[in-house]
Amino acid sequence: MKIGSVLIGIFWIYLLSDAFLQGLAMPATMSMVRVSEVYLPWIVVGLMALFAGCLVITFWQRRSLMEDLPLVTRFVDTRFGVGTYKEFSKRLRPVAIATLSTFVLAVSSLAATFSTTKNLAGYLAGFAFLAVALGLLAAYFLSRRYPPRLQ
Repeated sequence: MKIGSVLIGIFWIYLLSDAFLQGLAMPATMSMVRVSEVYLPWIVVGLMALFAGCLVITFWQRRSLMEDLPLVTRFVDTRFGVGTYKEFSKRLRPVAIATLSTFVLAVSSLAATFSTTKNLAGYLAGFAFLAVALGLLAAYFLSRRYPPRLQ
């Protein structure tokens, strides 16, 4: 097993467990925030805009999402060989881990809010993360249809 695979595995485990724990802490974090139900139509529009923004920006930047980091690329490639950074970032699957960790954060946040405070702000935070996750997922599926494909 390569050291890069071990590092990627540790990174994935860390991000997913951190997202889960942050989701569990979300009701306590959002308990201080008060949201009036009068603003719900605007909040729905904001969530749709968040979804669309994540979709458009991620899809638009699909060519250079991780590969356009010249300082990091140069540093890694000079130490470990030309093309190492590009191969590592491809195996890391940054869009997949961002989508999955954001989805875990959204679900754990919504579940924790439902089982504890039932605060509207907690639900809104969970739905905001869900909108981001769905936007990233939609960008991934679009990139499969219109290459280059997101990783």
